[in-house]
Amino acid sequence: MNQSVHGAELEEGVHYYLKEIDSPDGYTIDNSVEYWAFTLTKDADQVNYGGTNEDGKRQWIYYYYNDIMKIANSPTPTTVSVTKVWKDKNDNKVSWDQDVDSINLTLIRMKGETQDMEFGESGVMTLVVTATGISRISPELDGVTGSVALKKEGTPSDGYLVTLEGLPLTYDQEGTTHDYTYCFSEDQVANYNAPVYKLSSGGNVNDRVASGGSIENSPEEAYRLPATGGMGSWGFCLSGGLLVLAVGMILVRRQRRLCL
Repeated sequence: MNQSVHGAELEEGVHYYLKEIDSPDGYTIDNSVEYWAFTLTKDADQVNYGGTNEDGKRQWIYYYYNDIMKIANSPTPTTVSVTKVWKDKNDNKVSWDQDVDSINLTLIRMKGETQDMEFGESGVMTLVVTATGISRISPELDGVTGSVALKKEGTPSDGYLVTLEGLPLTYDQEGTTHDYTYCFSEDQVANYNAPVYKLSSGGNVNDRVASGGSIENSPEEAYRLPATGGMGSWGFCLSGGLLVLAVGMILVRRQRRLCL
């Protein structure tokens, strides 16, 4: 988004101060700058100068006639999150599986219904997440930090909140500001079923979940021989025993006939 402001005619050699008091929707004012100070000059040999004074905030520049002074605004940062939930074979929520050192999450940014391929690397950011933090964010982006904390303090079974801060909230499209949508997906964990994605408003989705939702894992059901019901192993044992008994009786009868 580019906007220009034209003021009244300014005089050469006079010091002027310019302060930004508001910013476009979706952008923030650079609070590191208290105000801009400038003076007009026609001296073609005058070198542009940019710097700060002792308080580190006031910016001083030389400004030429018919020149353009630019003040940049940064997109408003936002925070995105997803809750990681572990379940046991009985569908009860439990604490982080100690046999799983880490999980791999993928963060996807959407512009409307289209994936933003300019985000991260090939359109995604990957996260390596443990029970206590994010051990790797790839690629690393300036100002973006991550953390992991219990969703409810002292209650691991309520899930682990994975949070990323400092991501841009909005983007400009043909002069109109729109909000990004951030989504999470997870690589399937060994010995667990495919992850279940749940929206914050309720309901499941297929292969990813928007920020604020949750990702649930339940262990795969190990195959076990039936202990009760059906034929089980008892039927085979009984049949084998009867067969051995029948053969024994036949052999005994034959032996008696030979002895007569």
